[in-house]
Amino acid sequence: MNKNILLMMAAFAAGPLAGQDARQIADSLSIPEIKAGTRQLPMPSASGAQIKLLGADYEELVNSKGKIAPVISDTPVNLSFKVTKGGKEAISKDYEII
Repeated sequence: MNKNILLMMAAFAAGPLAGQDARQIADSLSIPEIKAGTRQLPMPSASGAQIKLLGADYEELVNSKGKIAPVISDTPVNLSFKVTKGGKEAISKDYEII
């Protein structure tokens, strides 16, 4: 296959991901799985964007730095994030973790 055609195919395939703005990323974050005993929140990531934890509804369980407190039983906690990309910012919806 012609090298130029392959490059064009790669550009079209990457387009939707590379073209996402801060709002689109904030609306579609994928929160990594949290395993029992985890003490630090695994942060979501997105190419070309900065993602910061804004907070949790139970700050005693997940503090502003993402430290997870030990718990006796599984407890749902809602988290929100600030996404910055291309000089624009967006606040995510709440994401529930257990």
